[in-house]
Amino acid sequence: MEYRELLATLEEGLENGRISPQTAAYIAAEILGVEAYETGYHEWDAARMALASRAAEVEDVDLALA
Repeated sequence: MEYRELLATLEEGLENGRISPQTAAYIAAEILGVEAYETGYHEWDAARMALASRAAEVEDVDLALA
């Protein structure tokens, strides 16, 4: 498996909740030869929560306008 395929698999695991952001960051760091924080994967949950919060706000506004 090439490193790009492995990174794509890590992202898929993050999206479906099968792997934690911290574990993905560690694995990606080992593959890429960088520090785990440099991969950005450890921030995955925070980014998803922010998007979900924003989507809920937009939905509330849409309902109020209806």
